[in-house]
This record gives sequence, structure tokens and C-alpha cells, in this order.
Amino acid sequence: MLGQTFQLATISSFVVGVPINCLLIWLILTKTSKTMKDYKRILLQTCILDLYVLMCGLLFQPIFTTIEDTPIIFLNGLLRNLSNPFDFVAIQFYIFGSCLTVASSVIQFAYRYLVLCRYNKLGGNLENSRYAELDRQITRILLVQACVPLLNILISSFGVASTKMFGNKQENYNFVYSILILCWLPVLSPLITIFTVKHYKDVILCKRKQQLSYPMSTSKFIFTAIFSQKI
Repeated sequence: MLGQTFQLATISSFVVGVPINCLLIWLILTKTSKTMKDYKRILLQTCILDLYVLMCGLLFQPIFTTIEDTPIIFLNGLLRNLSNPFDFVAIQFYIFGSCLTVASSVIQFAYRYLVLCRYNKLGGNLENSRYAELDRQITRILLVQACVPLLNILISSFGVASTKMFGNKQENYNFVYSILILCWLPVLSPLITIFTVKHYKDVILCKRKQQLSYPMSTSKFIFTAIFSQKI
């Protein structure tokens, strides 16, 4: 029953997560505005990492459990029948992806501020407003995406702590099924990005693109008004 539950959660998260992450990669590569080009690497990094975690979960799907206070890890994915030491290497691939998910949040924030602090020559109030709006969108993305590795840490910590807080049977359920929730974190991350970045959300919702135009200078405005009156 435990293995079937994990297989169902992992396969369903893979089926849902891979198309969503691929959609986000397509949006990043083809629909990203010029003002947002410096942030493409941050978003692409998150998508590639999510695809890596989803693939490791489908192929290896390690299950962490305890039997009489002894921690046990066994594979339940498509490559569950790997022999030693290949099964140990497979578990390390999965753990590496989980640790990288937590560490990447710090890297994203550091890269963002490096981009913002470098010299950029802005071309007027409209350009300033564009970068200000872009900065607000990226800030929202990174703040919300920082909650994803935080959930990873909290859920894993709860699973470990529950082994000492409850009885043998209850501790096993808490530890195992708390880890089960982590399968859906790579699905949550691209959804956050798609519906936080206004440009991507408008593409998904098929909204018309509002083209921004630079404000007309005073002399050009007067010339246009006089010319239209003569016509």
C-alpha cells in the first residue's frame, strides 16, 4: 500500500510537472521582454532544477522510513531493482537535487541584487517605471519561491522529529507521508512563476498585449496638432 501510494503521487506529479515546466521554459525563451532578459537565467535555473527533481523521483523514488528506530531507505521508482552500489548512487542523486533546491534560493537572491546593483543607463521616466515594475515582479517571484525550499526543510524536519515524538506506528506514518508531500513542490514552483509574472500570465490567459509608447515631446505634439488642423 505504501509503495503504491508513493508511485501514484510521483507519477502524477511527473505527468503534471513536466508539461508545466516545459511551458514555462518556452515562455522564458520566447515571450520574455527585453527588460527582463537579465532575469532569464534565474527562471531557467529553477525550471531545470525542477525537471531534474521530477526525473529523479520517477526513476528512483527513494522512500525514507524507520523500523525499530533504524532508518531505512529503499528505492520504489522505475529503477527500483538496482543492485549495490548503484542503488546508493541513485539515492545520492535524489538527495543532491533536494539539497540544491534549498541552496538555489540563496543563489537566486544574490544574482538578483548583482543585476540590480550594476550600472544601468535608463532612458527616461517610462524606462524607470518599466524596471520598477519588473523589480516588483521578480521580488514577488523570489519571495514566494523561497517558501518552496522552506517547505522542504519544514516537512523533512517534521518527519525526522516525529520519530521521537510519537509511538512506533505513528512515527512511521508521520515520517513517510510527510516526505510524500515533497513530490509536488516541483509542480508548485513553475505555477508560481507563471501567475506572478504579468507578461507570462497574459500569454496564458490570452490577453491582448498592451503596447507601451514613449511620451510625445512638447514640440512634436504642437507640430502634430497644427498639421492635423490644416488637414
